[in-house]
Amino acid sequence: MCGIVCPFGIPELDLINKIMMKCDLCAHRRAEGKLPACVETCPTDALFYGDFNEIIRERRKKFTEKAIELAKTAERIKLTGV
Repeated sequence: MCGIVCPFGIPELDLINKIMMKCDLCAHRRAEGKLPACVETCPTDALFYGDFNEIIRERRKKFTEKAIELAKTAERIKLTGV
């Protein structure tokens, strides 16, 4: 399935050994200090790459900011009806 849906065509079927050759997270790009191509081009920013703890910290920060924004909007609607 991954060979069909990967937009970069990375996973390929090794017909001799009858196994899927999976991605290596763009080792050549990472060696140049770049992100894996899928992470860099994901149109919905759903993919992340890096230190797990840093990713979690950043996601929590963004979640908290969004929660505060939504709480303020809810309070404004409650007070003004708009």
